[in-house]
Amino acid sequence: MDFLLRYKRLDIIADVIHLGLPWGSLVAIAVLFYLSVSRLAGQTTLAQIGMSFIGDIRVSDAVAYIFGGSGFLYGLNERRLRHKKTERLASHAIELEKMLDPKRTSSGLTPKGTTRPEDKR
Repeated sequence: MDFLLRYKRLDIIADVIHLGLPWGSLVAIAVLFYLSVSRLAGQTTLAQIGMSFIGDIRVSDAVAYIFGGSGFLYGLNERRLRHKKTERLASHAIELEKMLDPKRTSSGLTPKGTTRPEDKR
């Protein structure tokens, strides 16, 4: 029973760290941004020039760029994950197929499931 209590305590600590670290980092970034902006208030600096440039961008354009870039990065990450998963499962599938039909030939795909480079035009 003591083991289960200790395990549950470690599980709770891990959850706090898992959730607290990203949110704590986000709060720290917001506080540092606020402090840097308040420190430069009323001064003409390179930061003011940058802020005027950023101010010229319309909100709708900025939102579009953020969503577009986020979607692109999401797509790249999902593609990478799909290739890793295919590579991990390919050897198991080949083994099972060979058990069903020992004379079976390969499709010629790479372990990641992509077309062989010599087959591309």
